[in-house]
Amino acid sequence: MFKGIAVSKGIAIAHAYILDQSKLCILKQKLNPDAIEDEILRFREAIEKTKSQMQETKKRASKVAEKYSIILDTYTLLLEDDILVTDTIDRIRKEGMNAEWAITETLDKFTRLFNNINDEYLKGKKDDLELVVHGVIKNLFGH
Repeated sequence: MFKGIAVSKGIAIAHAYILDQSKLCILKQKLNPDAIEDEILRFREAIEKTKSQMQETKKRASKVAEKYSIILDTYTLLLEDDILVTDTIDRIRKEGMNAEWAITETLDKFTRLFNNINDEYLKGKKDDLELVVHGVIKNLFGH
């Protein structure tokens, strides 16, 4: 049995979801030059799958409260960010590395940038980005 903190009045009966934000073990793999475009396609497919999952979650969340679905819109926008996607694809192409490693390196770059920002609100967006990237990585792993 799980215990938690009530966030609203009343009783709710539903499936419980455990959010696991544990660190993923990412191995760097060097790709054959002829496999690079396939790896980019695999990365793009993982992005699209993650977007679809976010939209499905948004539909369920909007039944509870509109404010939760707005949060998921923010996550979807992060997945559509040209800098995140382009930087990762550039790493795959230039360094010939697997998508999981490339997006992790991109995340590390953004994390360093966020850590140097003095605005606490913007620093908090780092956690949102990590959550979204972990979703993409899990889809790359096939989960």
